[in-house]
Amino acid sequence: MTWRIALPVALLRLARAHNCAATALMTFFGAYLATGAWPDLTGLAGRAAVVMALLVAACNAYNDLQDETEDRENAPQRPLPSGALTRRQAAVFVAATMSAGLVISASLGPRGLTIALLVTAVGAFYSKALKSTVLAGNAVVGTLSGFTVVYGALAVDGVNAAVLSAGILAGLYVFFREILKTAADIDGDIRGGITTVATHFGYARAVAAARAAAAFFVVAGFVLASVAHAAPTFVPAFAVVNALPTCALIIALRGNATQERLRAVLRVSKVLWFMTPLSASFLRG
Repeated sequence: MTWRIALPVALLRLARAHNCAATALMTFFGAYLATGAWPDLTGLAGRAAVVMALLVAACNAYNDLQDETEDRENAPQRPLPSGALTRRQAAVFVAATMSAGLVISASLGPRGLTIALLVTAVGAFYSKALKSTVLAGNAVVGTLSGFTVVYGALAVDGVNAAVLSAGILAGLYVFFREILKTAADIDGDIRGGITTVATHFGYARAVAAARAAAAFFVVAGFVLASVAHAAPTFVPAFAVVNALPTCALIIALRGNATQERLRAVLRVSKVLWFMTPLSASFLRG
């Protein structure tokens, strides 16, 4: 009985279930921003959200397969380095979630399938090669995250200014977190020979770069409110839900931020990521 319970839990951890949920939510919000009405969960928007969640699960699991050595240092509690899963089980999970995502994407038409294939290919290429880069890999992850909003919009209608603005904001926020994570993972990445912002420029400069990226996200939110002709309620919603909390994180990272404080900021920023759709929903005027 313990094994039966432990295996699904380990697979959910491998997939980063919380990231999959956030991705599905952002995809669904993309559909809302495209039409101005809440779409049917069982319709095209719901299928698009499932596709993105499955592909994110596959990419996360594949990334763990590639990073098992580094994770023994950076995240020993993860399923592979902790022994909760074998590499074979993880590989089967990657194949199953990727196949399911692509099959469902075919029901969204040729465009839905083509985009899903592209997202899968880029996600795999990131884990295989782009992760060991300075900023390029972080930018790719941010772009893919923001593109989930666009995918939801394309599934039901088309892309408008509100959709693009929400996608840009989602991408910028993830970009900030990805840079910050290079500082958190610096020891393991050095041992694994991975080139990142932190290993190339050093811990302090990586934290400074993350703070700058976070500040840019805040400024971009207010600029895009005007460009996208957002509803008047977007600015106060963005200020309360996103801007003020992000500024608090920037302040928390000032000076010589310790690893303990940095990891606490990462935990808080993950919670704030789930709140991003709340303000994004006000973008459509």
